[in-house]
Amino acid sequence: MKSAFNHRKFDPSDSSSKLNYPSSTIYLEKPSEVPNSEYVVMNKEQRRNLPDRRDGFITKKGHPTLAVRYGQTEFKTSQHGAIHNLQLNDQGKILKTEKNVLALRDSIVQMMNRKNVTWFQDGDYQGGTSRGYKLVNIYDGDTGVIAVFKKQTDGSYSQFSTTCKITTKEENHLFQSGGNFMTEAAMDNMNSNSITIINEPPNNGK
Repeated sequence: MKSAFNHRKFDPSDSSSKLNYPSSTIYLEKPSEVPNSEYVVMNKEQRRNLPDRRDGFITKKGHPTLAVRYGQTEFKTSQHGAIHNLQLNDQGKILKTEKNVLALRDSIVQMMNRKNVTWFQDGDYQGGTSRGYKLVNIYDGDTGVIAVFKKQTDGSYSQFSTTCKITTKEENHLFQSGGNFMTEAAMDNMNSNSITIINEPPNNGK
């Protein structure tokens, strides 16, 4: 469904984009410019990726601009915050506080500045499976952490989808395939004739 409204491109360096919400509360509301008739038919992922003043953007010369939407980052904070050095609470959990969400957002945005980072600008997520989609991803070879950005069919910014620490087998396939990030579980479920899994370490400059 084509949207009838225009997404504002929020600039995180703009002082008007900085809100002083309490760090213990998550605010994720329907933007006022989104018609209710469109909002009610959106799925959860679409709602999480609506523009928010707390969105982050990755802008690096020679690479596509990537959006780290606040709502999607909030969704991934509890499960994946630890690999970005977010602190666990006394119960061993990472809470979805605004402070933690913004910390995860900033860590993802800053990945582009790390020393051993590889960009895959025309990759796939679970390529060769029914869950596959086109992506841009950023991979930190020193930590084994990847950030995945889903390409949008309307040509807008690729949007943050997920982040995780990948296994050696997943890393090998990532480089040998030219950017297809596939989980070990997906690889194990595929017919061995339909995909070549390379188990030797990739030549990625390490």
